[in-house]
Amino acid sequence: MEPVVFDNATVRSHSIHASCHNTLNAVSNRDYPNSDFFRPDIECLDLDAYEKEHCGGQADCTVDAVLGICSCHNKRKSAYRLLLVELRMNYQSERNLSKTDMERKVLHTRDILGEELAIERESIFIFNNRIAERVRNWFSRQAQSGGELRFCRPYAVSDFPTVVNCYEDMPYVPDTDVEQVLKELKQKPWKGFITGMQYWIRQAGEYSYRNPFEEQCIQKMLKEAYLWVKDTKESWNDDELLDMEILKEDAPYLG
Repeated sequence: MEPVVFDNATVRSHSIHASCHNTLNAVSNRDYPNSDFFRPDIECLDLDAYEKEHCGGQADCTVDAVLGICSCHNKRKSAYRLLLVELRMNYQSERNLSKTDMERKVLHTRDILGEELAIERESIFIFNNRIAERVRNWFSRQAQSGGELRFCRPYAVSDFPTVVNCYEDMPYVPDTDVEQVLKELKQKPWKGFITGMQYWIRQAGEYSYRNPFEEQCIQKMLKEAYLWVKDTKESWNDDELLDMEILKEDAPYLG
């Protein structure tokens, strides 16, 4: 499965959220007390709670949790959907796994969720690190006979943060080649430097609403250029000092 980020707004929008909302870490800690395997801010649908309330008290016919996720490319979110998650960190051997049981849980969960929100085609099963590799081999063998298990992916619990990421941790690569712009600014004579700074201050401002990440990258570059010339210029005349003051008035973030 491609790297995604969790998106709590998506899971909150499902119609059963009011009756079974929880966090993934709380669901995990119920079976694995004080383990804190997951971030505390990942919200989910608690399917055990839903089953107990709506399925006659049974709590073994669905996966453990359903998360909201979305794709995230260069800080741009898209393809909002749900992700089915089954926790199996207490399993000590792949010999205790049942293809039929796993497929039943996934399919029944999909039936409960219905079609009101998109659902990620692949479901994930989380195991302890010690047996994760053997489990991957088991899944590969079992998937050869077909069925829903072909779309189930096993992961070690330590792999989870690389599979379901946090939006704030995802990198942003600016459209502007800020390193090249900085290099060119440093090579310009004084008036060219000031004109270039003024141009990029305006460019940063234009990104303010439509792409604040681009704005921040340009601002960081401008501040570096401003501090560089301030530290390296050996002598100043009154006009040059005034130019620097005007730049700082136009862009207080320069320092």
